[in-house]
Amino acid sequence: MLRRRGAQLVVPFVLLALVGFAACSDSGSSGSGSSGSGSTANDAPMVYTQQDTDVTVANGHAFVVALPVTSGTGYEWEAVTVPDLQQMMTEQVDAADRPGATTTQQITFRAQATGSGTQHTTLTLNSVRPWEDGVPPAKTATFSVTITN
Repeated sequence: MLRRRGAQLVVPFVLLALVGFAACSDSGSSGSGSSGSGSTANDAPMVYTQQDTDVTVANGHAFVVALPVTSGTGYEWEAVTVPDLQQMMTEQVDAADRPGATTTQQITFRAQATGSGTQHTTLTLNSVRPWEDGVPPAKTATFSVTITN
């Protein structure tokens, strides 16, 4: 199995590196787990889309809502204020290189419910042009959020 001379340590080193990589890969957890409890300290926040209208998140943990936007129209998703949810950030991903292309806006929230026990709230996001006051939203997305303790 080993080659003669200078390559004698190559095979064992490669095997050790592969075993170490496999062990590290199995120890992490992914953000798309089936538990639906939002993020933990070791993984990325769960991502929810318009098809995922029921969100379950542990109190103090984050989750992401990913919604489509059309590049160049000026529309963006804005959350209606919910006392139990803190908006952390918003960003455009899959940036479009031309006007009219569909891109994705990701909005990150952290559950910050007060009290004990499971709490339920509704998260509403409106597709608006921020500079247009008094104009109804072009679209609305609603999510039922369950915050667990």
